[in-house]
Amino acid sequence: SMNERMDEYVRLFPVHPDYLKTFEQIHFTEKRGALKTIEAAMQAILDQDVPTDRPQLIAYESFWNTVKSNQVLRADPNIKEVLRVSEVLESRIQQAFTRPTYKPMALRVINGLAVHRLTTGGDIHVPIGPTAAELRDSLCLFQPGVGDMPGEPAENLLSMVQTVMREVLKTVNGQFISKAADTEQYYLDLKKDVDYDAQIEKRAEALSDDALDRAYYSAIKALMECSDDLRYPGFQIWQYQIEWQERRVERLGYLFFGAPNDRPTAQPERDFYIYFIQPFDKPRFTDSQQSDEVFFRLKSPDEDYRRHLSQYAASLDLASTASGGAKAVYQSKAQDALRGMSKWLQEKQLTAFEVTHQGKAKTLQDWAKGVSLRDRARLGPEEKINFRDIVNIVSGLVLSQHFADIAPEYPKFPVLVTEANRKSLIGATLRALSGGTRTKDATAVLDALEVLDGERIDPVGSRYAQEVLTRLKAKGHGQVLNRNELITGATDVEYFSPVKHRLEPDLLVVV
Repeated sequence: SMNERMDEYVRLFPVHPDYLKTFEQIHFTEKRGALKTIEAAMQAILDQDVPTDRPQLIAYESFWNTVKSNQVLRADPNIKEVLRVSEVLESRIQQAFTRPTYKPMALRVINGLAVHRLTTGGDIHVPIGPTAAELRDSLCLFQPGVGDMPGEPAENLLSMVQTVMREVLKTVNGQFISKAADTEQYYLDLKKDVDYDAQIEKRAEALSDDALDRAYYSAIKALMECSDDLRYPGFQIWQYQIEWQERRVERLGYLFFGAPNDRPTAQPERDFYIYFIQPFDKPRFTDSQQSDEVFFRLKSPDEDYRRHLSQYAASLDLASTASGGAKAVYQSKAQDALRGMSKWLQEKQLTAFEVTHQGKAKTLQDWAKGVSLRDRARLGPEEKINFRDIVNIVSGLVLSQHFADIAPEYPKFPVLVTEANRKSLIGATLRALSGGTRTKDATAVLDALEVLDGERIDPVGSRYAQEVLTRLKAKGHGQVLNRNELITGATDVEYFSPVKHRLEPDLLVVV
């Protein structure tokens, strides 16, 4: 440690004592070369004040800058190989290091490992190098604030160096650097030289628009929380629900990735169709301006989004043909890119998407003008509105008149009726009608169906009950109404009085 060698540190200041020791082990250098290098390094800091808040010793990693700038040294085959790997490492650390606060230390460590790689007697592949403690001491590494932490500063600094090494390995996907399990030594591993990021970038350049669209849909699928259970295998179409907010009830429809002329004939028909249109290989189709159709288009994605998108598509493509560790790396890269893409879509959603309904196109932000999206989503003060919430709310706003047109006299519920709670609501109501406890849920359903007179059940004032009675009277005395005279429609999509009331069979049972 520095304390044990203080006299040596003082005698050689500002040169780290390990500098000359390391320099002597580099097989292609001479002692006079060390002196010239040290002289140049000292000249560079001669006019600077000695810092009081950190050490500023000339350590052996600084020699790497000399190597990089010396054309003669760069021509050496061994040095050229180490240079190639160190430059990739430095580039990755500069662009994507996961702990920016530690980036200066990480870059010094990379340079130190590059110099150390040249100290192994001409064999640049031998698996030896410095430990984290040796890097701390021989490079005199330092991190601002370490002295203010509780505990022993040297141990705290060692923990930081170990953290930096873990994050470096994470940033480069375990490539180019190895750690010996038995000795804890780190070294540049020139045989672990698959540059996955370069492979991804190269593949991304050749991606088709169709591949980019598939990648885009993967992000939308995750954000819209779509399952893998497709309504029609081979087509990205799902049964879907959005709230008709004026009546506080969910409507059933379809969510489709693609254009209307690409989707199968959805059977049974539902109340609406939401389309996410391909942003890159744009489809040609005629918008017939149907009242039940809503189109979402991503308009002019920026370079940041395109980068995440192409990296995701390229990573998936490479993972499909890779195996073992390489496959896992590409899959991890794909997930990182998907998270970046999803984050962009979430943050830019209101202005990035154009929504078209019956020929009228506006951004999500414009469609939602004057509406509190948080209130519509019924979020608490700490909850954050997500992508799917916004799509659902705006779709409900756009389609509200359509819902009113196809079911003008549908009940208005005092509580939200969803596909998830519908069965329990109806069950509670039927139990109340048969003499059980009348819960709040049961009261809500009975009130919506207009069969309550104060606290007393009286269907006389219910328009739905009156419609049933009108039909029964039309049959004549002693006659009955068959099911098919009350309920019409296709399987799974049946209604009572579909043009006017559009009441589902379970609600009719209550009436």
